[in-house]
Amino acid sequence: MATTHLRGKHVLDRIRQRNFLATDTPLGVVGSFGKSVTVQESEQDRFLTVIATTDDIDVDGEVVIPGGADTSYFFKNRKIFVDHQLGTEFCVGTLHSANLKPNGWQCRIRMFKLPGNPLPDDILTIAREAGIGVSIGFLPTAKGAPSPEEKSIYKSASSIIRQWKWIELSIAAAPANISCQSTLSLSKSIEGKLALLDELVTKGRIAPFSAKALGLSVPRTLEASTGVPKRRTIVVID
Repeated sequence: MATTHLRGKHVLDRIRQRNFLATDTPLGVVGSFGKSVTVQESEQDRFLTVIATTDDIDVDGEVVIPGGADTSYFFKNRKIFVDHQLGTEFCVGTLHSANLKPNGWQCRIRMFKLPGNPLPDDILTIAREAGIGVSIGFLPTAKGAPSPEEKSIYKSASSIIRQWKWIELSIAAAPANISCQSTLSLSKSIEGKLALLDELVTKGRIAPFSAKALGLSVPRTLEASTGVPKRRTIVVID
């Protein structure tokens, strides 16, 4: 599935605020959905493995080269949030490992167990049953028009981001979180996944709070339950 930019200015503002960046820092956000998602669980740990970014051409004609990543900042931080949202209640895991593969960055996320907060459990449910999306927040440090060689590989690309600083990684449920949804031609398979996600919400498989945090639609009858869980959890990153 093609990589696409997630919804715009307020997402970038969240990333700047959390990472103490200037308000005019030229960040980018790019996401992928349903690429090589696996869930591994034991009594001690739960791991979610995803492909975080690829060199697919996004709807703006831009390509982010995975091998151009400067990982120094993110690999020190390692926190994984939901949809780039601020707040400890949206911190659902920590980066366990990341490896550059031919198809992009393969990230293994250790998911937290948070009593009173359903988000990590619900993310794993979605990953198992419908696939899950992720997005990276990044600072482009070298970009430009494609060279003749790059043009032969990325035929419809208008811009290549050759080097970038990895700022953060977030989990997003599905293409419903994508700002350019109106211009994106959703395939039948994606439409089917969206229908499955709706069913998980309406049947109570996903808590209303989690559904709202992940950008999913919540029936009116469940809207009263979408607030932050009353039992707050202090997240400790190991």
